[in-house]
Amino acid sequence: MKKYKYLVIPVAIVLVIYSCKKDEIGFLSDKLLYRSNPLNAVKGRVSTSAPLEADGSTQPLNVTLLDVRDNTGKTATVLTTEYEIAIYKAEVRSTDTTLAQLSAKLGTGMYKPFNVNSVGGRMEVTPASVFADTGTYEFDIEVSNVNGSKVFNKIGRVRITAADPDTVVRRALTTSVAGQE
Repeated sequence: MKKYKYLVIPVAIVLVIYSCKKDEIGFLSDKLLYRSNPLNAVKGRVSTSAPLEADGSTQPLNVTLLDVRDNTGKTATVLTTEYEIAIYKAEVRSTDTTLAQLSAKLGTGMYKPFNVNSVGGRMEVTPASVFADTGTYEFDIEVSNVNGSKVFNKIGRVRITAADPDTVVRRALTTSVAGQE
């Protein structure tokens, strides 16, 4: 019986060591998605979506835009090329009463028509989208967190539509007071 005691103890120790599993750090789901899919954006205007639905993935999610394709399947470099657009460099306030004060707060900057925010994956369409054609575009992203990274092909779509021209409609304003004709 003593022989078995000396044999059982080392076997038990070996079993305990090999049965231990290294804890996995974090979680990155295979089922990430955008709720607003497609994101409808008006050409030349700012539009943003909600961030990626994480499906329990460990936050923060770091997102990289890999490719954008048009409806023919060709890479749409027009959406990932930077263009110079007018921007506000500072807040315009009610105290900015002269053209010189306003001009000092205006400038230009280089922006892409479409981007995916690197933290959280929010889709962003900028005023630089005036340089893009209207239509529906599909894109791929890479998502990473403390657990690792995964590529999601055809995860989302953005639909860029033409802006409606501004119109002014003049209507007559009539009022009536009870008891008066």
